[in-house]
Amino acid sequence: MKRHIPNFITVLGLLSGCISIAYSTGGDIKRAVIFIFIAALFDFVDGWVARMLNNVSEFGKQLDSLADVISFGVAPSFILYKLMVFSLVESSTRFNIAEPGLFQTIVLSLSFLVAVFAALRLARFNIDASQKESFRGLPTPGAALLIASFGFLIDQRNFSLEP
Repeated sequence: MKRHIPNFITVLGLLSGCISIAYSTGGDIKRAVIFIFIAALFDFVDGWVARMLNNVSEFGKQLDSLADVISFGVAPSFILYKLMVFSLVESSTRFNIAEPGLFQTIVLSLSFLVAVFAALRLARFNIDASQKESFRGLPTPGAALLIASFGFLIDQRNFSLEP
């Protein structure tokens, strides 16, 4: 039974990322950010518990990376997307999210580059033997926490992303 504990914690982190996405799509950015922070806590704890129980496994490593792509790639992308939509709607009476033009589509698509680069970073991390003991660059959870923090700093009802 104890061999499943770290993976269960990882799944809780994955679930937190999914809940963050749900809150983002509903426009509740602050709760979405909170669930990214909760996912980060689970991400820290799962590895720590796996090492404490001497239960580090290849399955756990792969599950952790998949959970990280969702929680620290896709979820922050949705937060950025919603912040950009709020800003575009506030700054332009002509912007209609139901029928965006090419410019709006390109701009909004940029928010999902976070998910793309998170997946690339994690794929490289999984196969790079030199990163077994230490990281190179900014770990995906750290980047996600930085990006998600903008949700706390920008209240879409009071501020625009425009200069």
